[in-house]
Amino acid sequence: MKRPILLQIVRDSIAEVFLAKRVIKKDELLKEYPLLQENLVSKIEIFIDNELFSSIESNADDTLLNELIKNAKIAAFEGSDAIKTSQYIDCEIKLTLFTPDGVISQTDQALSKNIKMDI
Repeated sequence: MKRPILLQIVRDSIAEVFLAKRVIKKDELLKEYPLLQENLVSKIEIFIDNELFSSIESNADDTLLNELIKNAKIAAFEGSDAIKTSQYIDCEIKLTLFTPDGVISQTDQALSKNIKMDI
């Protein structure tokens, strides 16, 4: 199942920390998705076991792309606890955009729900 690009950017931003390497190709994304160049307020919420683990809202001080990358990492790794790999696999991520036309919200289900195991 392919996830929407904004949620993929959030997931990839967190994965970059676990992988200790850059996987997001900013130039390609900015060319393909002009919306990512806009300054929009966004909110990222991470849920573990249906409970809010972390939440952060941007100020739209930078491009949407940079805000998503930065805030995904802050939500996952700063604060009282950093997310663990096992939690990341089981977490749900909710992304909310505050646009001039209204609020748009999407939730990405846990990665573990997409894994099929043949036993």
